[in-house]
Amino acid sequence: MMQVVIERSDWEWVQQALATTNGRIVHAHTSGHALSSDVVAFTRAVNGKTVIPIHTVKPENFCGYFNNVTLATDGHPSEF
Repeated sequence: MMQVVIERSDWEWVQQALATTNGRIVHAHTSGHALSSDVVAFTRAVNGKTVIPIHTVKPENFCGYFNNVTLATDGHPSEF
């Protein structure tokens, strides 16, 4: 996990901005993973020559949305 270091002057600025606006800090965890529908929409928008799904549990599902999918296997070179 990456740790962000905030200098004291930056933190004082944040505290002042929060006090001025009656704001508050809320801890919220996010996974960083996109919805599959968003991934498909983004991939369509990019309109790349080849789609190579990575970091996904079921890369073969992309074949149902695109005709230009190349499925890669970890540790093996792919040609496209």
